[in-house]
Amino acid sequence: MSASTRKIIHYSIKVEDIKTGKEINATVIDTCFKLVAKLNKQERVYDSISVDRFHFLFSYTSDGKYAGGFFKSAKYNHRPDLIDKQNLQERQNPKKLTEGEGEKTHFAIGFNSNEALLFLESKRDGVLIGMFQLYIERFLERIDANYRINIGLSVKGDFKTKLKELEQVSAVDIFTPYTLVTDTFGEDLPISKGDIKDDAIVTFKAKKRQSIKALTNKIYEIFSHKQKDKISRIKVYGKTAIQSGVLLDTDKLKDHDKIKVELDDNKQVITDSILPVMRKMIKEIL
Repeated sequence: MSASTRKIIHYSIKVEDIKTGKEINATVIDTCFKLVAKLNKQERVYDSISVDRFHFLFSYTSDGKYAGGFFKSAKYNHRPDLIDKQNLQERQNPKKLTEGEGEKTHFAIGFNSNEALLFLESKRDGVLIGMFQLYIERFLERIDANYRINIGLSVKGDFKTKLKELEQVSAVDIFTPYTLVTDTFGEDLPISKGDIKDDAIVTFKAKKRQSIKALTNKIYEIFSHKQKDKISRIKVYGKTAIQSGVLLDTDKLKDHDKIKVELDDNKQVITDSILPVMRKMIKEIL
């Protein structure tokens, strides 16, 4: 065995009934995962055809308040020749095109009435937060076709604390999908998707010697809890008692932890070295 570190990102999850607009008790997520865990493995598969990658829930345990488990993922339709590091000799890859190297992504969840706190192992080749949302919503539809989940970064530590420390906020940039801008101005703006970035930037500036800290706090609430489809990122310009220029950027202040883990002989994380730690961290917060 060998040791390594893994980045664990914190997310806040709320469940909404899109027909009524009401928030649903977040424990429905627990109900959903228990439903999935009872299915045979083939029925659990979510196939991302556009990227030739599939994912499925491999393990899930819960006591109703705290839960955890892991997904397995693999990329298929990818079979390059193998090359030996020692002698640079190449040989044909024996795997089938329907096979791929299995990757585990661990997660832990704590439920607190209308909100769930998710700790997700950060892995480029595993289940990222967007896929996590698509996966769970697919099975939530079996409980109620109107249920959707809203996910925000749980940046209750660094960003919110540093925002409180600001004596004055002079400006705030809101990154929002450009489609919201085109919806506002209609056909007056001949915007082509291929010509611009995905996000438009809306800037609010305070009057001279004034502060828009209260507005910024409200924007942050929208970002972190409810409407990530409207605000994807925030940049705040302000000052503290000892610093004249402070920039807070939610892209650079994501709340996360790094934990030490053990790897098996295939360099895969040993579940017993990561999942109990993640669940303990959840319990310490909720």
